[in-house]
Amino acid sequence: RGRGSPIHTRALSTTPSPLTDNVNKPPDSLTPEAGLAAQDAMRLFIEHGIGKRALQEIAADGLKEDSGSTFIDRWQRMIHTYLQTQCGVIQLLGYSPDERGIGMYTQHLSQALQNAHPEMQEKLRVVSRDTYRMVLGGAFDVP
Repeated sequence: RGRGSPIHTRALSTTPSPLTDNVNKPPDSLTPEAGLAAQDAMRLFIEHGIGKRALQEIAADGLKEDSGSTFIDRWQRMIHTYLQTQCGVIQLLGYSPDERGIGMYTQHLSQALQNAHPEMQEKLRVVSRDTYRMVLGGAFDVP
């Protein structure tokens, strides 16, 4: 080989920087607007995304006589789909996509609602109710 310009390499650090630590830290609180946006996102994914396809599959299994799928099986799969969707949404807000993250998100959402205007409380109540109805309707093929 000839003498070309030297190749410079940089090692990737495995030590997180303070900025990275802050990014991976869950939020300390949630605004009512962020809570409403999260609920809207859940509804979007249940209505148009992977959640919808999963719920349609659950409903189709209920219509097959030979599927062996009991009501309890379908209920558990429906709840799993709902929680899986919720984990995906809250993860984007900085919460961990697990039981601990759901608990922290729920606690922060409750706190945010206590301080929210009545109109915001009602909006959040309605979108949460409608999303859950959509989940039930999708999994059990109920309009």
